[in-house]
Parts: sequence; structure tokens; C-alpha cells
Amino acid sequence: MTGTYTMRDNEVPVTDLKVNGNQVSFKIEMTFNDRQFSMDFKGRIESDTLTGEFTTARGTREAVGKRVQ
Repeated sequence: MTGTYTMRDNEVPVTDLKVNGNQVSFKIEMTFNDRQFSMDFKGRIESDTLTGEFTTARGTREAVGKRVQ
């Protein structure tokens, strides 16, 4: 299984992607304004929607994603 994460004009592959039932987790490494950072995601899938939280060195933030068809 593979996936990508898109934020603004940046698209990066997700790593360590795990799916267990409707629970999902993955990691991403991004570069933004010449700074590299990582984010860990944990959430759940409901129909075509993914909801959860990203955790970074600066804390957590909620996230919602939709399946691209």
C-alpha cells in the first residue's frame, strides 16, 4: 500500500503506512521554506473521509482528508 500527502504545492510519499480495520497511521518528511520536518499521523477512515491528528515537534493539530477518485 502506498500514499502521498499534499500540502499547498508540495507532494511527498507517506512512509510507515499502517492500516488496521478503520485505523490508519503514517509518517511524512517535508521541506517547507528550506526547513525539513517530520509529522506522524494517527486517525480513522469513515467512508471516503480520513480524520485524525498530526503530531510534530510543535504539538498536534487536527486533520481531515478526502479520497481522491
